[in-house]
Amino acid sequence: MISITVPYTLGYRDIRHDYELGVYDPCPNQSCDITYELTKIREIGANAILVTLVDGDGRALYPSKVLPTRNPDWAIRVIAAAKALGLKVYGWVNIPHRIWLRAHPDWIAILSNGKPANFYSDDYFQAIVPPARVVREPECISLLQKVFKEVASLGLDGIDVNDNFQFSDWYIEEKDITLTTSYDEYTVRMFEGDTGIRVSGRTPEEWASFIESNEDVWTKWVEWRAAQVTKMLEIIVNSVREVDPSLVVRPHLLIWDPLPIYGLDFSSLAKLTSTLYVMVPADESRLMHFNAVRMARVSGAEKVIASTYLNDLVDEEDPVREAGRRGRWLAAAGADGIFIYWWGVGSERYEMIKKVFEEFKRVKELDPIHLRWLRGAKVVSVYINPYSRPNIEEIVDEVYSQSTSLIELDVGLSDYENLYGEGFSRALNLVKSFTSIAHSRGLSVVVYLPALEVISSKRLLHEEWLQKSLDGRVLKVKGEKLDLPWLSPGETDLWLSPLSPHRDIIVARVGEIISKGGADGIWLDVPHIPSYLAEDMYDLWPDASQWRVASFRNSYYMDPPSSPDNSLEFRAWLRWRHEAVLDFIMEIADAVYEADGILMVESSACDHGGTELAYDPTLLRGNPLVIQVPEIAPPSWKRGLYSASFEEWAGFYAILKHVRGSSSGPIVPLTYGFKPIDSSKQLGLILAIADGFFETNSENGLMTGAVSLEFRRKAFDIISMLPSEKNSRAR
Repeated sequence: MISITVPYTLGYRDIRHDYELGVYDPCPNQSCDITYELTKIREIGANAILVTLVDGDGRALYPSKVLPTRNPDWAIRVIAAAKALGLKVYGWVNIPHRIWLRAHPDWIAILSNGKPANFYSDDYFQAIVPPARVVREPECISLLQKVFKEVASLGLDGIDVNDNFQFSDWYIEEKDITLTTSYDEYTVRMFEGDTGIRVSGRTPEEWASFIESNEDVWTKWVEWRAAQVTKMLEIIVNSVREVDPSLVVRPHLLIWDPLPIYGLDFSSLAKLTSTLYVMVPADESRLMHFNAVRMARVSGAEKVIASTYLNDLVDEEDPVREAGRRGRWLAAAGADGIFIYWWGVGSERYEMIKKVFEEFKRVKELDPIHLRWLRGAKVVSVYINPYSRPNIEEIVDEVYSQSTSLIELDVGLSDYENLYGEGFSRALNLVKSFTSIAHSRGLSVVVYLPALEVISSKRLLHEEWLQKSLDGRVLKVKGEKLDLPWLSPGETDLWLSPLSPHRDIIVARVGEIISKGGADGIWLDVPHIPSYLAEDMYDLWPDASQWRVASFRNSYYMDPPSSPDNSLEFRAWLRWRHEAVLDFIMEIADAVYEADGILMVESSACDHGGTELAYDPTLLRGNPLVIQVPEIAPPSWKRGLYSASFEEWAGFYAILKHVRGSSSGPIVPLTYGFKPIDSSKQLGLILAIADGFFETNSENGLMTGAVSLEFRRKAFDIISMLPSEKNSRAR
C-alpha cells in the first residue's frame, strides 16, 4: 500500500488552548472579594493571573524572612484561591533597589546630564542601583538570591521580573532628548576595567559626553551595559532553578530601542529563559505591536508573552472595540499569550477584558477555518468586465465542472475608474451576483483588488497620491513602454503611495466587497514600492511623496536620503519602506478580518527580492490574518518547462522551498504552466510544499488562462486526494 499524506501538515503547530490569557493583580488590596473577582475573570476568559509579591518599594506581600513586609498573608490567599479555580499564577517581583539605597544612597544611578536617576521622578523605575553594581556587590547578590529562592518556594507557575532590573532612562519632552544611565563613577570604572578603554573626564557629564560622542566607545558601552543586565537576570534564574528547575522566569521588557537605552539584549536574555515578556502600551501603533513581538521572537525566545494596558483606551470613541483590536494585533504578531494591566477592580473593565481575550483567541484559532478551503485549494482565475452582461451561471458551472474549489474573481478593479469612481458600484453588484451562484455550487470566491498598482486611460484626479522616487520622479509609465500583457497602448501604469488617501479607499473597498458583495476574501495584488519599472525608470527607491516623507521623519527623526548610498539615512529608509508596506497590509488585514473574510496577498518578492520591492513576506511568517500567495516565475518562459535545464528546475524548487519557509500557515503559489508535459513536473514540485494549486499558463502572462482543460481536471483530481491521508492499491 502507498500512503499519500499532505507534506505541509508537518509545518503546522496546533496552538489552540496553548496560550495564556491573564490579568495583572485582580485583587490588589484587602477590600477585594478574592473569590468573586477571580471567578469573574475566569468566566470572561482568563486562565492566568499575575500577583505582586515584591512591590516597587522592596516590600514583600508574602511572609518573607529577608524583606520588610506589607499585608504578608494577602498574596498567599490570592494564590491559593486562584489555584483552587484552576488558574495559573505568576509572581510579579520588583528588584528591591530601595532596600539598598536606604543603606547606600550614594549608589543611585546617574543620568547622562549628571543628575541622579530619580531626580525627575522618584518612582520604582528611576530609583535604582546600576545593574553593574548589583551584580558585583555581595549584599546585592545575596539579597537577590534569597528573595527569588523564597518566591520560587510559593507554588507558582512562574516568576515575572518587573522592568526595574535594567538601566533606566528619562525623556525631557521640552528638549526632545532622552537621558540614559548610568554614568556614576563606579559603573564607569568597572567599564574601564572590563574593556581596557579609558574614559576621559572628571564628572558624569564629561564621561557621558566622551562615551556618547565616540562611536567605537559607545558601541562597547552599549554591549557592556547589556552584559551587566544579562548577568543580573542570570543570578535570578539560577536562584530560581536551585529551588525548581522547571519554574519559568519571565523578564518584563521595554520595547523602545531596548539595547542602547535600557541595556536589554533580547538574544542573550532568551538564552537564559525560554520566555520573553514584552510590554506594549495600548496607545502604541499597530506596527509597534507587531515589531515588539517579532523582536522577541527572532531573538530566539521559545515563547513570547505580551501585555496591554486598557487604561490607555478609556477615552476612545469605542473602548471595547479598540481593546479587542489590541488583542488581535498581538495574537496576529505571534504572541503566545496576553496579560492585561488595569490596576484594581471594576465592572466597567470586564467588557473590555473579555473583548481582548475573545479577539486573541479568535485569531489563534483561525488556522482550522483557513484550512477548510485553503488546504487542497484548486484555484482558477475568472475575469468579467463590470460593464458587460455575462451569463454568470454558465461561467460558474463551467468552472465547477473543472473540479475547481476556489475562484479568484477579477471584476476590473485595477482600473482607476472602477476602483475610485462610479464603476465600483457595478463591480460590487457583479461580485454579489457571482458569489451567490458560486456559493450555491460549493465554491469559494476571493476578489482581486490592486494594492498599490492601478491602471488608467484618463486624466488623474489625484496625481499627488502617486509614489515618488528619491530624486522626485513620479511612478507612472505609459503602457507601450512597459510591454506588459495587462496594459494596452494609451493606458498608464500608476503606483500609489500606501500612506496617501488611496489607503483609506482600499480599506473601505475590502469591507464592502466582503460584507455587501458576499465574497469569502480578498486577493490583494503586489503591495510593492518598486525600485525598477522600466529602462529609464530605475534606481527609484520610493516613496518620497509628501505622505511618506512626513512619516519617515516622524519615525526616524531624520530627513530622507537624497540618493541610494551607504549612509545611515538610506539604511533607515530601506527599513522604513518595509515597515510602511507592512503596516499597509496589516490595516487591510484588519478590515478584511472585521468583515469576516480572509486576505490573500500576492507578491513576487520571493522571486525578485524583497529589498527592491519593499516587501519581505517572511516578516509576516506567523501572521494568520495574511495568506501568502507567492508569485514565482516558471523555470523557463520561452523554451517550454520540459526543456528547462536541471539548474533552472533546481532554482525553481529552491524558491518554492524559500516560499514554504516564508509562512507558518497556508500558502498558494502562483506560477505559470506551459504544456501538459511541462506543467505536470511543475505540479509535482508545487504539491511537495504548497497548500493548493493555481492552474494557469505562461503563454500570455495572464492569470486567466489554462494549460488545457483536460490537464486542469486531472491536476485537480490529484489534488483532491491530498487534504487527508489516502491509501492507494498501487504496488
